[in-house]
Amino acid sequence: MEVGANWMLNGIRVVDLSRAVAGPYCTQLLGDFGADVIKVEPPTGDMGRVAGLSRAGSQTTYFLAVNRNKRSIVIDLRTEGGREVLAALIKGADVLVENFRPGVMDRLGFSEARLKELNPDLIVCSISGYGQDSPYRDRKALDLIGQTISGLASLTGEEDGPPTPAGAPLADVLTGLNACIGILVALAGRKNGDHGFKAVEVSLLSSTLSALTIEATSYLNTGQVPGRYGSAWFETFPYDVFPTKDGWIAIGAAGDWQGLCRLLGLDDLAEREDLLDMRTRLKERGPLKARLSEGTRRFTTAELVEKLQAADMLSGPVYDMAGVFADEAVRHAGLRIELEHPESGQFATVDSAARFWPGGHELHEWKKVRRRPPLLGEHTLEILAELGYDANEIEAACRSGAVGYLVG
Repeated sequence: MEVGANWMLNGIRVVDLSRAVAGPYCTQLLGDFGADVIKVEPPTGDMGRVAGLSRAGSQTTYFLAVNRNKRSIVIDLRTEGGREVLAALIKGADVLVENFRPGVMDRLGFSEARLKELNPDLIVCSISGYGQDSPYRDRKALDLIGQTISGLASLTGEEDGPPTPAGAPLADVLTGLNACIGILVALAGRKNGDHGFKAVEVSLLSSTLSALTIEATSYLNTGQVPGRYGSAWFETFPYDVFPTKDGWIAIGAAGDWQGLCRLLGLDDLAEREDLLDMRTRLKERGPLKARLSEGTRRFTTAELVEKLQAADMLSGPVYDMAGVFADEAVRHAGLRIELEHPESGQFATVDSAARFWPGGHELHEWKKVRRRPPLLGEHTLEILAELGYDANEIEAACRSGAVGYLVG
């Protein structure tokens, strides 16, 4: 499906030098919103093409998850010819996204001064672990480090257990979201007449720490370090996960403590006036959770969700991935999408969260998915032709190893 002329980022070209998750997630969002994203890959391909054990056909699900709506060109940036091709791409781009370690772009010959020379109106988004001028700028960083150095992992896990990073790459995804937001703000500035070179910088550290705004603000103003409370939250109770006959349920009924206790058949707790005070409940969090768990175990998850919803109490089932995609709300949201791939056949993935409607509450949504994730070098030849390379120049670039392309 081609992008309509009125689609948000139609006409915006993004040169994507990023790999792994944070950068590709950012550029996939831009592609979902209509941008022409050109994924520049080394001859060996994005590391995501071989990362992880899960496969859909011959393709890793890791790569398929964050690389739709992109075209792939293979460029060997170690060669002079490859750097010339990248320079040609940059000249015609609106946005450049890179997540090399700080200093790599300079060593490749694409310093800020060179980028400005090539394209005075370019928006450059640099993603790194700690920041371009951080004292830790030369350290390696991936999602695990983002979660641990930001303090996120210190808040997750059982009180007497170790810090526990989230099972999903939250630092990477948060960084990708912040990068996308920064790019969109810079693009919006153009429409307001703010032209010229723009540098957008995001890091795993800043993106993840900024997401901990409640916990950080609490510490900065009280000096008290938030700890780990398992599935609970440090400021309120109950706001936690409890066992049921057949699984688990999340309950946040701090505003109706007595009603929750009576619903669970714990009238003795409902009658204790001291427990109306949140501070008392927090002090007795452990024993109170054990008592509430006695009540929740009397019901199945579905039974208890129904009862709590009827009482208008915050509650919901705790799903694994199988439960998530069996739920009617997820099906209704249309978040599961299917694409055809020449090496994977039909595969499923998750759509981006933002939805766009033409107005007037039409029943159809503007479609965001136009391209499946590309094969390595699948679009090299067409992109070179778009850059003005003639047949002889394309052949020479391929023969020299400056670029690579999909054969067949």
